[in-house]
Amino acid sequence: MLKKIMYWALFYQFISMLCLGCYIWGGDVTLQWDANSPTPEGYKIFTTTESTPFDYDNPAWEGTETECTLTIPDTVAYIFCVRAFVGDAVSGDSNWLYYTSIPQPEAIHIPNRPMRLILEFN
Repeated sequence: MLKKIMYWALFYQFISMLCLGCYIWGGDVTLQWDANSPTPEGYKIFTTTESTPFDYDNPAWEGTETECTLTIPDTVAYIFCVRAFVGDAVSGDSNWLYYTSIPQPEAIHIPNRPMRLILEFN
């Protein structure tokens, strides 16, 4: 009987770890893309929400790398696109990436009470 209780306890612990690992909390999102050929002077990342168009005059990031990390707030649906540039010439949009973060749950307060656990062995 004790083995059966242990197996069920391990099973529930495993399932809870799987479920908690499925969520992506808000905060940083890292974007990575393939380099253009020929190599441009740099890349610009543009962000928007579903209700507004891209603001191509104000990139969220600009650089020469093919990866960047941006911080976004929780529970906001964002759309990202990348554009390559050489001087004033700018490419069209990359494929758009849609991303929605979820808020990290607040800690649950459990009152400090003694717990009583009853195990029965037959």
